[in-house]
Amino acid sequence: MMMSSADSKSWRACSKNKKERPLRTIVNGIGTPTERMAHLAERELNDYVTSSPSYIKDTTDFLIQLEALKKDDSFPENPILFCFDIVKLYPSIPKTEGLAACKVALEKRSRKDIHTDAVMEMIKSVLENNVFAFNNESYHQIEGVAIGSRLGRNYACTYMRSWDEELAKFQLQPYVYKRYIDDGFGIWTHGQEKLDEFYKYANSIHPNIKVEIRYSREQIEFLDTVVKLHHGKIITDLYTKPTDKHIYVQCRSDHPNSTKRSIPYGLGLRIKRICSEETGYLKHRRELKHNLRKRGYSSKFLERELSKVDKLKRSDILGYRHRENEIDRVPLVLTYAKQLPDVRNITHKHMNILHKSEKLQKIFKSPPILAFRRGRNLGDVLVHGKHNKIFKEKGKPEVTCSPKCKICPLIMRSSSLKTNNTTVKLNQYHMCKTWNAVYGIRCDKCDQFVYVGETERSIGERLKEHLADVTHGRNKSVPNHFNQNDHSIKDIKIAILERCLENSRYYRKTKEIFWIDKLNTGMPLGLNKKSQLGVLWPDY
Repeated sequence: MMMSSADSKSWRACSKNKKERPLRTIVNGIGTPTERMAHLAERELNDYVTSSPSYIKDTTDFLIQLEALKKDDSFPENPILFCFDIVKLYPSIPKTEGLAACKVALEKRSRKDIHTDAVMEMIKSVLENNVFAFNNESYHQIEGVAIGSRLGRNYACTYMRSWDEELAKFQLQPYVYKRYIDDGFGIWTHGQEKLDEFYKYANSIHPNIKVEIRYSREQIEFLDTVVKLHHGKIITDLYTKPTDKHIYVQCRSDHPNSTKRSIPYGLGLRIKRICSEETGYLKHRRELKHNLRKRGYSSKFLERELSKVDKLKRSDILGYRHRENEIDRVPLVLTYAKQLPDVRNITHKHMNILHKSEKLQKIFKSPPILAFRRGRNLGDVLVHGKHNKIFKEKGKPEVTCSPKCKICPLIMRSSSLKTNNTTVKLNQYHMCKTWNAVYGIRCDKCDQFVYVGETERSIGERLKEHLADVTHGRNKSVPNHFNQNDHSIKDIKIAILERCLENSRYYRKTKEIFWIDKLNTGMPLGLNKKSQLGVLWPDY
């Protein structure tokens, strides 16, 4: 890695299925200057990737290919099942060989609407400008491709097709050889000793590409499938990782009912598709129901949805659904909330209003199709590729928002302070513009907090009012205190005690009462009147 400037966001993902739990840097290329080039180059490589003899699209494609294998009358006796994994494929792809493989792929396109040299320049730009920030430092990736780049998958698969061709030069070949990006599956018929030689040869193709292999004569796990050999017959079953916690959407979660209904049905469909034996399906069906019951779903609800799956034949769902006609309806996309009315019925009911316009009648031939987007959740709020610099800053915070500000110099900047035998932690980065907060007024002469208040407005606005009260000698508790003979306005210091999470008067008053009690500013020791404390609870 080389140091460079970086704007792209990155995360560190831990691989749960590895014993050593390696960390992988995942770079988010969304919104970067190379994003569109990566998308276009990915599209141009796609046909070459999907036409590879070893290509597997997903689990369904893998199962379809296994079903075809079952019909083969020449299936060998006592074969060895093996799986392999390319260690850290994306960052390990050699640049020269990767670009050469892309050149071959682009030259084999049936349609060359974009010249090969132009696409190659795009690929080089994407690879050479992968910069990202992690732990407050910037990095430039000089080998491989970024995990998270739009180009990543097809660039890796294009190189791996050329790697497959080198592997095919070994003297003996597998009876079956299939690969899903960096995970491979095969059936070997030449004995374990020759399989070991095949494995060593695979590791000798390029020093960057390291292969790990597993094999068995009985069963092996590949993707989310367990492939078993039983009396010369291939059987498939569902595979779940030991680390899988089955944390499905809670029944009480704020999701559309259609989403909740689709969870047991979709998961049941997956089990039905993968399990070739009815006993395996029933076993995993019971486990699924048990796991969903723990997430709050009722037994009656689950049985209703899973019974729909029970009625289906595996042969009917072992494939892809192809829509004959595209949906010619305008989508109405809304952020989902439980408080929404019945939008679908409303749109159907009032279509006549839209159809009064000839132009809109052509656009909305049918009622719009309703689609929900997810609202912001805790993950969106708390997890960011780049952390706000305020969390990383060291040293003294800003003293004032502007040279002319009269409030910021009065704000206490200590990280904590002791008062009335109580330690109060303060946020050093609050300024006069902080709003929706609880504040404390401290008297330097008395060496203690004397008043606690709350405001929806900015702290600066509220405290200017307090200072004006003192200056004009108004008959209020705060100015009366600081206008005593041995006090002055210079004795005032401000502490922003808490920035409230909820913008409501009830919430702020609750927090105000908490701080009045904590700092002991109620009369007679402080300036807060009892009537203030009884706003929420009259018996206070």
